[in-house]
Amino acid sequence: MKARVNVRRLSNAERRDLSRQMVDAAFPAVMAAVLYVLHLRGWHKDRIVKLYDDVCALLAVPIGLRGKYLDDRQVEEYLARVYGIDWDKIRQSVQIETGE
Repeated sequence: MKARVNVRRLSNAERRDLSRQMVDAAFPAVMAAVLYVLHLRGWHKDRIVKLYDDVCALLAVPIGLRGKYLDDRQVEEYLARVYGIDWDKIRQSVQIETGE
């Protein structure tokens, strides 16, 4: 699904609200897709629930790597470098018009 929003016409409060709505809508959908793929690969309930619980717990605390705390972008860069993850594939599913 591609969403198009002209953010130039939004106030700062509306932009924050839109960002929160997007996260609230996107995260459960992405998590559901990941868990469903694991289900299709033969993961059973206990492993799927454990992964879900681990992800929720991880999001509740700062992420550390070798004693250094990382922000989301640094974690993405680390996973891209180590595992070859192409984050642009998932970002292409949402487009935001800036009006430029």
